Amino acid sequence: LNPQTKNVVIVAGANDTYPYGPDVQASDRAIRDGLRNAINIAHHHAPNAKVMVVGYPHVSFNNVSCYNSGLGSSNPLPIPAGNTAGTEQRLQNTLREVAQQNNATFLDAWPMSEGHDACSPDRWWVNLIDIMPPAPGNLPLHLNAHGTHAYGQFIGHNLAK
Repeated sequence: LNPQTKNVVIVAGANDTYPYGPDVQASDRAIRDGLRNAINIAHHHAPNAKVMVVGYPHVSFNNVSCYNSGLGSSNPLPIPAGNTAGTEQRLQNTLREVAQQNNATFLDAWPMSEGHDACSPDRWWVNLIDIMPPAPGNLPLHLNAHGTHAYGQFIGHNLAK
């Protein structure tokens, strides 16, 4: 980062919540503090840059998620995902609030990800047990190749604005 830097993109995800287990307040504090610090560092070292905090695409849909692609079939087996949905919403709100409070732009990826949640036949996620993936992916519970491409295109398009 330097004064010639034009864009800084910051993404935080659910992995940042795991060290705190069920302690939602500790998780929230750590994410807020870490994100605020990252934004401040970006502003300090790249004072002319557009700083963008990007939410990430939906994992769950209507409090349901799929951690497998269906044993022996292409139909995912849905499971209740109250924690996943709650974590998604909490993280999304935190990213938006901290960005707005610290002179950064929040880019909401939820609308563009509609119909690509972990249970979708056209999902952008690698499920934990992914026998029938719609696209290659490396790490379970992360974006697959289609999701990574769409997310990158979305971010790039918004940087160009």
